Amino acid sequence: MILPLADIYRQKERAFFAQVGAFLEEWNGHSKYISLFTSGSTGKPKTVEAAKQHLANSARATISFFDLQPGDKILLCLPINFVAGKMMVVRAVVGKLELYVTNPESNPLKNLNFRVKFCALTPMQVHRVLDETPNQLNLIDKLIVGGSAVDAALEERIQNTTTEVWATYGMTETYSHIALRKVAPNSESFFTCLPDITVAIDGESRLIVKAPKLGHDALETNDIVELLDTRRFVWKGRKDYVINSGGIKFHPEELEKKLAAHFTESYFIAGVKDPVLGEKVVLLVESEQPIAYTENVLNDVFTSIERPKAVHFVYPFDYTESGKIQREKTLQRII
Repeated sequence: MILPLADIYRQKERAFFAQVGAFLEEWNGHSKYISLFTSGSTGKPKTVEAAKQHLANSARATISFFDLQPGDKILLCLPINFVAGKMMVVRAVVGKLELYVTNPESNPLKNLNFRVKFCALTPMQVHRVLDETPNQLNLIDKLIVGGSAVDAALEERIQNTTTEVWATYGMTETYSHIALRKVAPNSESFFTCLPDITVAIDGESRLIVKAPKLGHDALETNDIVELLDTRRFVWKGRKDYVINSGGIKFHPEELEKKLAAHFTESYFIAGVKDPVLGEKVVLLVESEQPIAYTENVLNDVFTSIERPKAVHFVYPFDYTESGKIQREKTLQRII
């Protein structure tokens, strides 16, 4: 079921619609702050007290970037308990957009029968839509994909759609995304900042976000980037994921990209302690049984230096509530 926001209050028996209505009441309440909850994918989940004014400024930046106009139809199909879902409601209110709401299912577009100007999905949802109802994606003019990285396999699959697709960069502390990377058509390698946001790096190439309208004069992150200029950067990976193996530093995320076309299973690359190398590169694949072709894939895609020194098949992986792999928790199961 897909309902306009105006009808949500008549559907209180439906849990998700009730949650959306409750958040709208909170937004219109007297408090100047909204409580946001992090996913906990890179540490313990925590609460962030966000000023409504900063959320509204974030919404205006996205509205400006995508040139959304009052009355444009947008679709919410993400959980409302995290910032990505909440920000769809905020954008609708701030931009006077026509918000439609449907349950955040794996394929939330299956019942869509009208054009939507703007929508946000997770990579998993996009994969499922392409598997089951690929033509439905063409009903969305502009799509942002976030929650986890857009891998090479998804990037290749989505090139056949008429939809303009962008990958997001951001975190709960920045109230959804602060930068976007074009994925389709004609993908780009770099992220471009939203209006009124600039970036810099520290001595270790960690990204610093300068977003005064979001309450951050210089927000330090743990993300390693290649800085192109004050508004564009290439994301390399997280500082806390970097593997130092025999004096050579590897970004797991860059190695993972090479495997994207070869595994349908979830996987990730990590470092574990090694008496000779300090750390060794290992691959974890979400599978109950060893996958026979794994060794051939590793030999084909990696140089001898990059190649993981061990492969572990783990089932199931540990996930956060929002669907992100909990790398550290999963990794502890093989140590």
